[in-house]
Amino acid sequence: MRLYLTTYCFTKRGNTEDECEDAISPYRADGEYEIQEFSCAVADGATESLLSGPWARILVEFYRKCPVSTQEINWFHELASNSFQNWKKYEYFPYRIRTGKPVQWYEEPGLEEGAYSSLLGLTFFDSSEGDRTLWRTLAVGDTCLFHVRANKLLAAFPIEHPAQFTNRPVLIGSSRIPNSKMLSSVVGSTGECFCDDTFYLMTDALAAWFLWRCEVGDSPWEVLRDFGTDEESLPFKQWIEFLRDKKEIRNDDVTLARIDIL
Repeated sequence: MRLYLTTYCFTKRGNTEDECEDAISPYRADGEYEIQEFSCAVADGATESLLSGPWARILVEFYRKCPVSTQEINWFHELASNSFQNWKKYEYFPYRIRTGKPVQWYEEPGLEEGAYSSLLGLTFFDSSEGDRTLWRTLAVGDTCLFHVRANKLLAAFPIEHPAQFTNRPVLIGSSRIPNSKMLSSVVGSTGECFCDDTFYLMTDALAAWFLWRCEVGDSPWEVLRDFGTDEESLPFKQWIEFLRDKKEIRNDDVTLARIDIL
């Protein structure tokens, strides 16, 4: 069994691509893959914290590098701890000096507080008997996964209703080894997948729109499955701007990964 990965990222209105605080791995690697032990991760850095974009990128890359056998809920402690060590090596201060923009005194408290990000990872693997293909997802925060089969939504994870989105989700912080509150907020889910299934991973602004459209009886995946195909009505970025103009989606960074099982 194989899969096809299609990814989209679009910054909030008024920002440049370099200012995007979302992260995805694999990055700009759309194409066909063997499904066994394939992983994809999406993260959404918190706008309120400094350097949340680089922190989100560290998290998604570390998730994808870990063997499937280790990806259990307790493994999140290792993920956060190792990412914390990588963060300490992040050369932000020298970078600012090299670019002629040294860190100012009023930025130091925010840098000391650290960066924060959500994280959702999805991995496919064979069952122990080798006769089924399974998927596993782990998440902290409000980045979401949706599993669609035969034009029906089978799973919404970790949020199932738009009212569940808040302004203060539990996030992974870069400034300290993960605490019990963050670890107790890690959630996971598993399932089986078949040919023609589709998985959508998306950051919170698009996920809130997706669940809202589900609540009013629509099938929002029908729009998302057409991007990059001959059935595409609008390019992704133009469609997001259209939703923003209609006030149907918040002006925020938007990341979407679509995984079609072949």
